[in-house]
Amino acid sequence: EAPDQRINEIFQEKGIPTDKPIVMIAIRDWENLKGFARKVAMLCDYIYNKYDYNIVFLAMQVPDDVVISQKAKGYMKNPAYILEDAFNSQELAGIIGKAHFLIAMRLHALIISAKMNVPFVGIVYDPKVEYYLKTLQMHKAGTADSFDYIEAASVVSAVLDNIDAYKKHLAARTEKLGDLADENTRYLLEL
Repeated sequence: EAPDQRINEIFQEKGIPTDKPIVMIAIRDWENLKGFARKVAMLCDYIYNKYDYNIVFLAMQVPDDVVISQKAKGYMKNPAYILEDAFNSQELAGIIGKAHFLIAMRLHALIISAKMNVPFVGIVYDPKVEYYLKTLQMHKAGTADSFDYIEAASVVSAVLDNIDAYKKHLAARTEKLGDLADENTRYLLEL
């Protein structure tokens, strides 16, 4: 994990305020994503309006994730930010560690989030994401190819309204699966 000072510098350089909790969004482009960016934008606006949290898109793979993040941000009615640089694994851990909550399609974003004890929901596009969510007993906010904004908002609210319980649950699950999680994290960070 990168030193806190470095992470604070990244947020300052990108003009991302840290005065409110941050919800981080890590999405990717995928086949058959009709209307997906618009629905993600609606979900982000819902979170912004209901919880007054800052929305930060995190491009886990640059430049691949930047375009879909920009598209979703463009549909939003409220302000949002995009971290679109290629960060190293320590910086990614520090960045995700600053979040209050994460919504992600990217498996490595979910793994880092678990490691940093940041509660999350996943958007499933691949069986490995679904398997990881089931292993940690965390929720899915739908599937990428048939993403339903209403269903996703309900799942996100269930977690955000009970965030402390989810932090405890996640800590207990990751401790229980410690060796496996550490091995997966090491493997992904090496990649």
